[in-house]
Amino acid sequence: MLRVTQGVSVLRRWTEERQGWPCRRLDGRLAVGFAGQECLGIEIGWDEFEATFCAQGAAFVLDDAPDSRSCCVGPPEEARRFLADVQGRGSFAAPSSPASGADSAILTPSEALAGTSPRPSAGEAR
Repeated sequence: MLRVTQGVSVLRRWTEERQGWPCRRLDGRLAVGFAGQECLGIEIGWDEFEATFCAQGAAFVLDDAPDSRSCCVGPPEEARRFLADVQGRGSFAAPSSPASGADSAILTPSEALAGTSPRPSAGEAR
């Protein structure tokens, strides 16, 4: 199920459970790196990641399926585009009520998706 959050502790726990790490891309954007997947940036510490994430008012979209590494790190409008892209694949119908995993401060109820399977991703910001 897709979840959207601005909680750094959720982001960190999800990333570390999948043996990932925080990255800063060469263009300055935040990303999550995983073994075997290119981050296109440099590994940074969680302190730098958290400070930048909070200063940017960023959002984190994640798939909480046990082995999924599909995610998006970026401004709330990028989170919306990521979800719209997943929805646009046509492989499921959007629910009529907000997903329990969606932060209502980030997404409107019509943008929240539940029980979806996101496309594979390298875990970097879109």
